[in-house]
Amino acid sequence: MFNLHALLVALAVIAISLAVGLLLFFRIYRLVMVSQTQASLLRVETRPQGDQTDEITGNNINQGSTSHARSVVLDSLARWGSGEDRRQLLQAGYRRRRAPALFIALRIGSGLVLGLVTLLVISLAHIKMSGPVVLIAVFIALAIGYLIPKFILEAQARSRRDQINAELPFFVDMLALLQGVGLSLEQSLMSVASAGDAGIPLLASEMQELNKQIAIGRPRVEAMQKLAEMLQDPDFQELVNMLRQIDRFGGEVAQPLREYAERLQEKRHMSLRERAGRMNVKMTLVMVLTMLPGLVIITVGPAMLLLVKFMGRF
Repeated sequence: MFNLHALLVALAVIAISLAVGLLLFFRIYRLVMVSQTQASLLRVETRPQGDQTDEITGNNINQGSTSHARSVVLDSLARWGSGEDRRQLLQAGYRRRRAPALFIALRIGSGLVLGLVTLLVISLAHIKMSGPVVLIAVFIALAIGYLIPKFILEAQARSRRDQINAELPFFVDMLALLQGVGLSLEQSLMSVASAGDAGIPLLASEMQELNKQIAIGRPRVEAMQKLAEMLQDPDFQELVNMLRQIDRFGGEVAQPLREYAERLQEKRHMSLRERAGRMNVKMTLVMVLTMLPGLVIITVGPAMLLLVKFMGRF
């Protein structure tokens, strides 16, 4: 007979052994890196004089080796993720360098926690299951726990994309207005980036990141193209294509922006009309399912009662 308590003990021993093994591995790895760094420093440079200098150098070596080991662990976790995960993290607003590795660690941790919780529930509730069934249930719990953060991230990225798409018409209007008063496109983007409290907080944050990329030397059109590829918004992609053509062939920017803003407004109005039309169809179905039975009972019910009473006399 399958012994569930023995399985729990075995899993606990395996988990503790794995944790201790990883801890010893990284400890040994840290010591090896420290020794290699110290040897390289002794070969390349002369040893500084004074106990205080030796202590500072040793602390710097230890901190450097620790940060290197941490970066190795984070890079190893980040390789588990795909390009889609990184893109969705950026779309959801998670821009830290450690975000992919932390996301993978969260997925693995949630899967392990849900699997252990499932195993504990089966054990404490005294649910009679065979060994293969318990393993299948734990495996399903692991898979569900691993996929839940992915679904949450997709929902956050989709919601943020929709909010950015809703802010785009006002963003284009602000660019056209700033271009109309004589500012350059770079100055207009900087002004929009500082206008987060003016109704476009998400696009203002994206423009801040865009200005950082331009400040370190990336061309403006290339930086905007990278942003459009990350956002995956066809309206923003059309705006970037228009600005690219203007930057390539020259010409006025304010008037094309005004025309594009008008097209965006017309597109929004058509989308609202389409949603209103779909809402009418949905409301018709709801009315048929809810109001029609009540209407039939009120109108036909008395006649049916009279007919039944009349037929009961015979």
